[in-house]
Amino acid sequence: MDISINSYIDVMKALGIGSQKRFEAWYEKYLKGRENMNFNIDGFTWDDAQIGFDYKFAEVTDTVTAMATYLDLYSQAVARGREIPMRTIEGYIPRQKRYDTRDENDFRTAAIQAQELSGAATLRGESSYADIQQYFSKNLLEYAGDFPASHAQSMTYQVGQMKSNFQLELTDANNPNGIVGVSFKAKTPAENTTLGEYYTVDADGNVTYDETKDPIADYNKFLNKLLYDGTYGQVEVEADEWSFLTLMGHPKFVRAIGYLAVKGLFISSTSKADADQRASEAGANILSVNGNDTDVMIGYFRRIFKKISNVKLHNEMVAVAQYNETTKKFDYPLLKAFNENVMLFRPTGNIGTIKNVVPMRPDGSYLYSWMFEKRGMMDYWYDPKTRTQHWESELTALAVPNRPKKLHRFIIGKKATAGASSRSRAKSA
Repeated sequence: MDISINSYIDVMKALGIGSQKRFEAWYEKYLKGRENMNFNIDGFTWDDAQIGFDYKFAEVTDTVTAMATYLDLYSQAVARGREIPMRTIEGYIPRQKRYDTRDENDFRTAAIQAQELSGAATLRGESSYADIQQYFSKNLLEYAGDFPASHAQSMTYQVGQMKSNFQLELTDANNPNGIVGVSFKAKTPAENTTLGEYYTVDADGNVTYDETKDPIADYNKFLNKLLYDGTYGQVEVEADEWSFLTLMGHPKFVRAIGYLAVKGLFISSTSKADADQRASEAGANILSVNGNDTDVMIGYFRRIFKKISNVKLHNEMVAVAQYNETTKKFDYPLLKAFNENVMLFRPTGNIGTIKNVVPMRPDGSYLYSWMFEKRGMMDYWYDPKTRTQHWESELTALAVPNRPKKLHRFIIGKKATAGASSRSRAKSA
């Protein structure tokens, strides 16, 4: 090992990132790509950064263009003013942070590993310095790359929750060691949540369908009402992938798939009951082969509901850093960004903006780089007294739906162990 590298500050200098300009260039070259890691804000666009933490803007509304008025030759038409009151959406933008340190013990652990690499290189008759530098470079990139990636996951979770839960609710489960009991609402009306509960999932993952309910009839009735006046536009559906495939196993869907797959069942059957039976058998055969093929199932879903223009399925998972008091280490449980057992109906295109607050630059004792096109910041400083590196990142941002009245969701399933509480939450959403 090169004796000039005996601390993390030496590592930074050896890698050529000891100055402000080089730190920024290093971030842009090696870490910026991590901003897109598991990053999904579909339907939302970044707003311009603002100075303060409060936001207020006008809700996007759709207006009806009425026909012109028939009058006699010399009469003046009545002036038509905007009678629809402007509704504003306002709230507070929360800050998300990641902070970590690396001290002498961390460096010694890394140095031992680097020394082992150096010895192996010497035995091979190769230069050891390249291995050491490569090791520290890889070690630093893996460490620092988690900072922008953490914020990317946070934004993915925010957007997923606003679309599926109609709020971002901070709890011990998704924000341990942070603020809890705070909710950022999507401002959707309570009547925009419909309890379907077409299936129940028990603690072992077994699914039981409620055959007394007809999701196809419910959806058609809902779509007819939604699109009645022609102002809604095209309808897009979003759902968790597992939940969508589970819903497609409902007997009503199975039978409908059978009818689509086998033409002329009514003609060749002795009765409607006979046709229904044969359609259900055909649909069950299709699901046994293609039930987990999302492209096939989406195809059948869109053929059943021709008024739905697109279907998007989610399987994004985000990790939560949760300190384990027993092991004295961090656990990283996974959460789905888009909730299970929910189907969202929304207009195509943009349905929200991401409000964000411009970060303030640190003083000259810090090295820093912008993240997410100057909407966030990652900074670094070194304490020579304790021989400790300090790394911190921040992003102050909130995904806010700008067409909340246009967002509708069906609670398509429930968990058997929490049926009562799920019903209560849905009614109060």
